[in-house]
Amino acid sequence: APASDVAGKALKNLQDVMESRAESYIALPDPDEFDILSGDEPVPEIPRMHFAKKGKLNGSVTYDQVAIENLIRNPYNYKIKRSSNVIIDAETSMLQREMRRFGHRDQNEVLQVLYKKQRIIENCYKKAARYNTVPSGAVKVEFEIDPRGFVIPATVRIIESTIRNRKVEQCIKKNIRRWRNFAHLDDEMMPARVVHKFIFN
Repeated sequence: APASDVAGKALKNLQDVMESRAESYIALPDPDEFDILSGDEPVPEIPRMHFAKKGKLNGSVTYDQVAIENLIRNPYNYKIKRSSNVIIDAETSMLQREMRRFGHRDQNEVLQVLYKKQRIIENCYKKAARYNTVPSGAVKVEFEIDPRGFVIPATVRIIESTIRNRKVEQCIKKNIRRWRNFAHLDDEMMPARVVHKFIFN
C-alpha cells in the first residue's frame, strides 16, 4: 500500500482514539495555566479539583516535574503527593513522669542497703544458671524509696538488661519490692528515685 494511505489510516485511528477519550481531558488543567519545570523551580501546586471526583474537598496536591506531553497521552498517568501535619498525642502519664520531682536520700545510706542485699540478687542469677546457660552481663534497675523507708513496689522496673533472661529479671524485681531497710525520713518529703546496676559474671 502507498505510504500516504498507511499514514492516513494511522492518523484516522489516532483521531478515533482521541475522540473516544475526549471526556478524560475535561478534568485536566489547561497547559497554559502553568509552565514545564526545569528542575530548579519550587514544585507548583495544582488545585485538587483538577484530579478529584465530585464533592467538597480541601487542600491541594503537588507533583514532581510535569511532562505535559505524557499527561495528555495518558491522563491517568500522574503522581499525587499528599502532605499533612502530624500531631503526636503523648499519654498524660508519660508527661507527668518527666515532670515529677523526687526527694533526696543520703547516697551512702542507700548503697549500704544495696550491698547488704547483693547476695540475694546474686542468687537470682545463680539459680537460673543451674538449669540454663545465662550469659554474663548487667541489669540496671530503677525504683523509688518512700520517706518511711520502704521501696514502693509499683515503681520497680528494669530499664536495661544485657543478660536477657526473664526469670532472673523477674526475680530481681520481686526481691527489690520487699525491701524495707532504708532510713525513715520526714513523711512530708518526696520519694527518692534510685537507679542501680547489678553486674553478674
